[in-house]
Amino acid sequence: MPSIRAKDEIAIHVDPDVVFGVVSDYINITTWLPVYTCRYLNGRDVVEGLKVCHQYGKPPFVMSRFTRIINKVVPGRRLEETYVDGDLRGTGIWSFEKTDHGTLASYECDVTSQTWLPHIMFMLFGAGAHTNVSYCQNLCFALELGGELVNCFHLRAVSIQFGILAKLCIGCIP
Repeated sequence: MPSIRAKDEIAIHVDPDVVFGVVSDYINITTWLPVYTCRYLNGRDVVEGLKVCHQYGKPPFVMSRFTRIINKVVPGRRLEETYVDGDLRGTGIWSFEKTDHGTLASYECDVTSQTWLPHIMFMLFGAGAHTNVSYCQNLCFALELGGELVNCFHLRAVSIQFGILAKLCIGCIP
């Protein structure tokens, strides 16, 4: 089965706790990643053991559904997840590193597709199939909605799309 491994990073000029708060609020993921919706299956708080059901796309054009379990939560620093059901299996790790200018946020995933549509996407686009080119603008926008005036710039990415975004998004303010 096709699989991908990708790591994307973004520098954001706000405190890691603020970025962590936006990213870990899966229920409101559409604020910064509109193509996704999430619901909690076994609780209301983001804690270890929480199951989060993700849907990529909107009916009738749902591209993928999968469930993650939150394995580890270190507030303001790290979220570790395992894809356990649905179209993807694997792991994902969010890290939030404090820097002199704010936060270096990164997401690293290592996933294998389980159904035909992700198979095709992974074969056609490789790691880019898991990367959304609007992460930078959308995450900045979500932080701005939360009352934080932010200046985001993209530092480094493995995927081609994020490389292109880096050139377009240096110093973006949503």
